[in-house]
Amino acid sequence: MASFENIVKSVSRRDVFWGYAASTVNVGAGLLLLPVIVRYQSAADVGLWFVFVALASLAQLLDLGFQPTVARNCAYLFAGAEKLTREGLPDAERPIGGVSTESLLQLVDAAKLIYLLISIVAALVLVVGGAIYVDSLLVPTQDRELTLIAWVIFATGYVISLYYGYLNGLLQGRGDVTQANKVVLITRGSFIVLGAATVILGYGLLGLGIASLFSALLGRVAAFLFFRAHATFALSTHPSSPISSRFKLIGLLWGNASKLAIAQVGGFLVLRGSVLLASSMLGLVVAASYSLTVSVLSALSNMSLVLCQTRMPLMSALQVKNDSKTLGLIYGETIVIAGLVYAAGFCVTLAFGNQLFLALGSQTTLIAVWPMVVLGVIYFLEMNHALSALFITTINQVPFVRAALLSGLAFIGLSFVLLEPLGLWGLIVAQGLVQLAYNNWKWPLMASRILKKSIPALYLSGIRSSLKRWG
Repeated sequence: MASFENIVKSVSRRDVFWGYAASTVNVGAGLLLLPVIVRYQSAADVGLWFVFVALASLAQLLDLGFQPTVARNCAYLFAGAEKLTREGLPDAERPIGGVSTESLLQLVDAAKLIYLLISIVAALVLVVGGAIYVDSLLVPTQDRELTLIAWVIFATGYVISLYYGYLNGLLQGRGDVTQANKVVLITRGSFIVLGAATVILGYGLLGLGIASLFSALLGRVAAFLFFRAHATFALSTHPSSPISSRFKLIGLLWGNASKLAIAQVGGFLVLRGSVLLASSMLGLVVAASYSLTVSVLSALSNMSLVLCQTRMPLMSALQVKNDSKTLGLIYGETIVIAGLVYAAGFCVTLAFGNQLFLALGSQTTLIAVWPMVVLGVIYFLEMNHALSALFITTINQVPFVRAALLSGLAFIGLSFVLLEPLGLWGLIVAQGLVQLAYNNWKWPLMASRILKKSIPALYLSGIRSSLKRWG
């Protein structure tokens, strides 16, 4: 059985390596496949591919915030919590390494039921609703029937991945961060390889759909095997928990999960809504260039958050143990490394990004330098406040839900106002102004107050800790 010591191991270099490897392939649909897609697909199909990716991200919204909630509560149990709470930190009633089998079994069974219900809704929303939207964007030169078949197959792969998402949450929560990252690596890695091969062979969007379905099945088999390797107690030696217990726990988890879900809707409106707006109002060709840039910057942001995501089980467990000193060092180190990773990646992209795409024969390039610089700064600030928000959830509270939703709605409204007079700049200015007004400064400030250290002090301790650990 995994223990608190397993969670502590998530700070090891090996786990961080697997975290970055998983993040690298996880952006495959948005970045690593782009050189192949932009070379072998028309500009219209490239634009439609970005629509596929944006719509598929709805699957993450339909997760309703349960995966991080399951992972966090699982970490609480392995840190010694006897019973879970709706909000706030549970008491550590057991010694380190002692886990309440009854509570853990209830969590596993509740998670399985949650994801069954979610996947049914996802199938209806993505397969049916997504097909209607894709059909509305098609131009006469595109094969309508083949494109819709490609979307349905592509969306089915995402529904399958969504159904088994509870396994990733449980793996992360019990400290098996490396195994969780290997699942991502297997899933997205196989998608990149098969997707690239089918596009090169001329199957286009249909080939990408088939790759999505195959990789989802392969990844879920891997997740189940990793889960069984150290969780046979929950699968065979103990009976399933009563259905009434499952729904009771679902109600408890729903408190903060629902808040995360609403916050994710706000994030979707800001980050992915801009892609859909560009496709609808600026045309697929202009949208392709903008979406290419957004995909690159989103990939850099995701890479920057890897260390924080890897350490989430550890930080959650330390909250239960009330070890504020260690928490401050870990958080400070995390924000420093995240900033360095993003800055380095952005400078490389700005200097060599277009040259790379042109060398590969791409028909689509990044947006112009100055709009990209401004957008790069916006994404840096968003990455920074997202990191702070992740940390805040370790105390089992989600205070940013209203701000996230209002920001998303404000972005959509302001974009409609600015798109006609400013064009592409309208999307960029709208996003920057909305986030700068509140989110960019509010959540880093709250995180510093939780740790009772100023932001400069956190950065200073982070630099010292980083040099000591990684130097």
